[in-house]
Amino acid sequence: MKTNPLISESEKAQILPIVVIALLALIAMAALILDGGSLMSNRRTAQAAADAGALAGARELCLNRGTTVSKTTAETYAINNKATFASATPVAANKTVSIDVAVVQSSFFARIFGKNQLTATATAAAGCFPPAQGEYLMPLAWSCRPPAGSSTSQDCNIQSLDWYTVLNPLITGVPGGVVVTDVKGVQRSYEVNFFTKYALPQIYIIMDDISTKVEACYPYTTFLCDLNGDGKNDIEGEGNRSWLDLDGGGGGANEVKSWIEYGPKFKVSAHTWLSSQDGGMAPAYDYMDKFRLRTVIWVPIFDVVCDKNPDAKPVCKTAAHAVGPGDIVIAGSSNMYFHIVGIGAFYVTCVHEKNGDKCPGFDWAQEKNPSIKNNQKSIEGYFISGYPASGDVGTGDVDLGNYIVSLTK
Repeated sequence: MKTNPLISESEKAQILPIVVIALLALIAMAALILDGGSLMSNRRTAQAAADAGALAGARELCLNRGTTVSKTTAETYAINNKATFASATPVAANKTVSIDVAVVQSSFFARIFGKNQLTATATAAAGCFPPAQGEYLMPLAWSCRPPAGSSTSQDCNIQSLDWYTVLNPLITGVPGGVVVTDVKGVQRSYEVNFFTKYALPQIYIIMDDISTKVEACYPYTTFLCDLNGDGKNDIEGEGNRSWLDLDGGGGGANEVKSWIEYGPKFKVSAHTWLSSQDGGMAPAYDYMDKFRLRTVIWVPIFDVVCDKNPDAKPVCKTAAHAVGPGDIVIAGSSNMYFHIVGIGAFYVTCVHEKNGDKCPGFDWAQEKNPSIKNNQKSIEGYFISGYPASGDVGTGDVDLGNYIVSLTK
């Protein structure tokens, strides 16, 4: 059978454009798959680099190292996490850092269309915030009220030791060490079990039954609670301190012991009124000695005490908030309620349970207050600044020097 040569050549002429179009489509698909996939991967890389840079920069602000160091650190972390370009903007006033990054890579097939480079960008922001809520808190309160005397300050006035530069080196003997002055004016440096031998002026002591007066330390009445004369009370006891009913269940000493050993696995937030645990709490000191000695615990900090449920006593809420939102009140029957304004990290150095126990802070307090009995129960230690907090982010009303570094964008 003969074919028409004109028809054959015509068919060939029609196939050629189809082949060209198909080839272009294949190239476009290859460009989409290879270059598009690469671009998507680079966007993930860029976002990871931005997140790392923002978190690192915010941490420098938490450590008060300034905006220059924060900017350099943020950009360096981003570059080290495969960013090609990074530009960070720290804001010291609110301890936040924002950063823009780019990941640039040579293209593959996209060059055919004049696109020689693929650029993926990302933005992140992070800040450091005082923890306003957290889990595993100890059912123990510390007063954060204006100091005794003529001060009108509404600040917390809690003394602290920096975790990285002071407290941890004195615990572990970090090379290089640190020299501090104890309460006797003697310079000390690292020794094994340092805090069982020496008390520093920043020590805090929580005592049971040192007075029946709610305001025993505000101002000085029954006890000298400002041991070092700096206007800040170093002893809390009785009405200035209480074992807390964290969930309003009224479980007494058994519940407190369980929380000390295992930590309550529910959150407690700032602006919550917590009732006290009534009844004898002697076993709680034993549990603090067994399970929390020489560890960092998280302690709720309060600013106002109310002698009845604050929902039934508006003056208490007024004292807690001259202007502000309503409070959450944990249900419970109690003789005392505590308005929580923050959370502090506290390193427990010694527990004094009975006559014969040796705690340097207790000895110092007894020297200042000879009426303190030898069998007085107490817990002593130091609030920590710069401790790496964990938990939910929030801004507490009281800045105790502990921060959570968290992404905000």
